[in-house]
Amino acid sequence: MEAHAKAPGKIILLGEHFVVHGNPALAAALDRGVEAQVVASEEDLLVSKDLGLECPLWSPTDELKPIAMGLQSLMRDRNLRGVKVTLSSSIPVSAGLGSSAASSIAALAAVATFFDVTVSNDTLYDLGMISERLVHGNPSGVDVYVAVHGGLVYFKGRDRRVVPLRERYRVLVASTSVARNTGEQVSKVAKFKESTPTLYRTLAKASEKLVEDCRKALQKGDAGVIPASMNFHQQALRTMGVSSPELDSLVKEARLAGFAGAKLTGGGGGGCIIGWPGTAGFDAAYSKFHSKHPNSFSSYIPSEGVTTWRTPSS
Repeated sequence: MEAHAKAPGKIILLGEHFVVHGNPALAAALDRGVEAQVVASEEDLLVSKDLGLECPLWSPTDELKPIAMGLQSLMRDRNLRGVKVTLSSSIPVSAGLGSSAASSIAALAAVATFFDVTVSNDTLYDLGMISERLVHGNPSGVDVYVAVHGGLVYFKGRDRRVVPLRERYRVLVASTSVARNTGEQVSKVAKFKESTPTLYRTLAKASEKLVEDCRKALQKGDAGVIPASMNFHQQALRTMGVSSPELDSLVKEARLAGFAGAKLTGGGGGGCIIGWPGTAGFDAAYSKFHSKHPNSFSSYIPSEGVTTWRTPSS
């Protein structure tokens, strides 16, 4: 018997960086993410197909140590042994789409399924945060929350909840292929806030109003307010210094292709942009953009959280 789990990646739709300073934000689960396969093995092993790495689970490489530490906590507490965990991702790694959180949650859920161990969502979240803290230092936890629960997630401080929606929406996701350091971008915004407090407060107040208005509108099935809200946030993020020439270029191209709203998603400085279609619809805009950027992809949001299943051994 094999056990499998898939956990979604995520985008920040609105409110990144402002959320660090107490504002609300909206994140959404992608229909792409990380899949984990677990099979029986004499030695506990951890494999990443995307990184081309394989290591003992109890003495992992530096690259796989965060995932291994979460698994070690789960397996040590329950005296579980004898598995090979293989991870494969359908989202770019280190691009701000939550790949580290999705990897951890998928691995944990697959191992629990393999041993038929019941793990609550709260416990899964706590175990996932062991890995996430090793990757990001002091993370908000939203990546792990989205990986576990899926959906459109409203978060403000400790308040995190899935927002019920009437329908799903299709978005563009495109990577700059530029590595970014989230901590550096967070520091930029902190310095901006300190040096220009009045302007920061103006931007933050507008962001808060837009996030709340968009949450309420989406709950009613009205997505008309989203594109302009995205474009405001992109300009605000540029003003605070966390966009980049590569991000700006992709945003401009997305808008020219027919996406009414386009912005960076996540920490900025690199990583990815997202696009929201205009009145002409998604397909035409996506076809035009994708022809120039074949590594871009589309995703329905919000998508489900971590799922598990079993299959016969291959």
